[in-house]
Amino acid sequence: MLLLYPREILILDLEVNQTVGVIAIERTGVPFLQVIPCFQRDGLFCLHENGCITLRVRRSYNNIFTTSNEEPDPDPVQELTYDLRSQCDAIRVTKTVRPFSMVCCPVNENAAALVVSDGRVMIWELKSAVCNRNSRNSSSGVSPLYSPVSFCGIPVGVLQNKLPDLSLDNMIGQSAIAGEEHPRGSILREVHLKFLLTGLLSGLPAPQFAIRMCPPLTTKNIKMYQPLLAVGTSNGSVLVYHLTSGLLHKELSIHSCEVKGIEWTSLTSFLSFATSTPNNMGLVRNELQLVDLPTGRSIAFRGERGNDESAI
Repeated sequence: MLLLYPREILILDLEVNQTVGVIAIERTGVPFLQVIPCFQRDGLFCLHENGCITLRVRRSYNNIFTTSNEEPDPDPVQELTYDLRSQCDAIRVTKTVRPFSMVCCPVNENAAALVVSDGRVMIWELKSAVCNRNSRNSSSGVSPLYSPVSFCGIPVGVLQNKLPDLSLDNMIGQSAIAGEEHPRGSILREVHLKFLLTGLLSGLPAPQFAIRMCPPLTTKNIKMYQPLLAVGTSNGSVLVYHLTSGLLHKELSIHSCEVKGIEWTSLTSFLSFATSTPNNMGLVRNELQLVDLPTGRSIAFRGERGNDESAI
């Protein structure tokens, strides 16, 4: 069982009711916010208060490169030590923007999604790369990680450096961690891990919104119809959502002020208008745009008129 504290993680053995491991961060480190254990390999995904996701893998004390003159320790000390193997970039934390939660892919365990309070979802994927001789650091005290030498009993091909990054157990070999014997003639490839941002889903900004659904489905447009919903925001952008998948179809930065209304002219184009903040005489600056969705092109109407007038 894991007990999460801001500055440390305690690993408890419920059979003996004792603490068998402690994962502490440095004095200048960012406190923990969440921890998710892995099932395929002995590792932990940790979320910190600055939005940084780290992966910690248990250290192996069985050195597979020991010489024949060295006698193995008859009673080795099996300590639970987790070394930092990879970390992603932190987000800019403010009073209104902070990390909410983190989830890990339950099937592959090589991707994590970070939910931010402003509605964003950041998808970080774990990648492995073969280490060269210059990047190895044997004096750091961290046990090396190795790529698996086989997959489902089939060894790695001659022209392959390592297995593809399909899941966490394809990226880190269990035998290199547990100190098991390797197949005869196999070449161990030391790898290092890194996080790569592969997805970013934007959330809705603060209300108010201008919402308009596209024209309805008919017998004439059944072959090209898409259920699109246009949402005008207070920062001047228009978000177009595909209601079948629920995903953001397009995000268009069109206006410089709050969007007041949207009117679809066809299934692939719409008119949007925005008004600025009224002055002391109650007059505003109007903006009117015709947007073509397939190309993202926008045409400004009445662009030559920069005078303040009544709102549309």
